[in-house]
Amino acid sequence: MINLLHGNDEFSSNEFLKGIVEQKNLSEFDLNVVDTNDLTENKFKENICTISLFGSNRLIIFNYLLSKINLTKEKKWENFIDILLNKPSTNEVVFFEKEEINLQKNYFAKLNDICQITLSNMPIGRGSWDLNRKWIIERQKKYNLNISNDGINKLVELLGSNYRYIDNELQKLSNYNPDGNINIGDIEIMVSGIKEDSIFELIDSIMVKDNIKSSKILDNLIEQSNSFFNIINMIARQVRLILITKDLIKMKVNNSDIKRQIKISSDYAFNKIITQSKETEEVRLKNILRLLLDIDVDIKSGNKSEKEYIKKLIFLL
Repeated sequence: MINLLHGNDEFSSNEFLKGIVEQKNLSEFDLNVVDTNDLTENKFKENICTISLFGSNRLIIFNYLLSKINLTKEKKWENFIDILLNKPSTNEVVFFEKEEINLQKNYFAKLNDICQITLSNMPIGRGSWDLNRKWIIERQKKYNLNISNDGINKLVELLGSNYRYIDNELQKLSNYNPDGNINIGDIEIMVSGIKEDSIFELIDSIMVKDNIKSSKILDNLIEQSNSFFNIINMIARQVRLILITKDLIKMKVNNSDIKRQIKISSDYAFNKIITQSKETEEVRLKNILRLLLDIDVDIKSGNKSEKEYIKKLIFLL
């Protein structure tokens, strides 16, 4: 048996790998995880063809080997497929990759015929919302949770397709409410802070023109599977809240009424908005909103792509 687990959804690939290992009786299997950093074709052959000294079957896991081969000269691994085909039947092999492997490429093409292939990519674009909802609905069963429909939507809004983050939050929610019934209020208390903190930090760093810090925060938000449109919408929402708060402060509206009018329940979030409204000039905020609108129109009209804007967004603001 040869398994290939690949795709950018590393969490799901890891879960699949755990399932493979758990199915084995480790008293009958010799488990080996091979360091592929300095692995050559000869060492690969040695690893894959060696029979266990204890007479048991072997499960051999190669992390990121195909990515490594992809970056090297083809001749260095010209016998790769033949080695696989001639391995002992007692040895099972798993190739684990954190990116999707192009299986049309020369020495990888034959893997389609000899491997059990599992591709796990994080959903993006049209249909991703429903796929993420389905994933949460299924995953919550592991933690005996019953999350309301609004709560599931809130999780998708906050965490996108980052299943590692979502799983971590589901575990926290199960500890927060042992009876398992979770509503949108519970989600807002336990989870919203993740994205709020990032957006507050991003706004703070944009305002002081700390481009290095802003870029790092933006990269983190993208790594958490937030779409470009989602990010600019979050920035725009935050800037609008700051502008509204500035106006209400000028009108001498008290804090409790401001909090009610801008519909912010978290004290932490509200205090950050108050601070940012006092420290940021109105002209600067309006310029940012205008620029975000221009970017939105540019992309939706097809004049420019998201990729063109992602890298220079921070510097434009």
